[in-house]
Amino acid sequence: MNPVIGLDVFKGESMAQAFLDKGRPRGKVFRFKHTNKALARFRDYMKELEDEAGIV
Repeated sequence: MNPVIGLDVFKGESMAQAFLDKGRPRGKVFRFKHTNKALARFRDYMKELEDEAGIV
């Protein structure tokens, strides 16, 4: 597996799409605002990808 997260940053909001491998998206696009609470949710989103991909 070669996981990656594509990130689009906008003013006040961002969108992320995780891929487990080239051409293999994981779930839906993840939208989040630039607040501490939303950034913590994005951190959790990244941790889930790490766990699923077996990254230590």
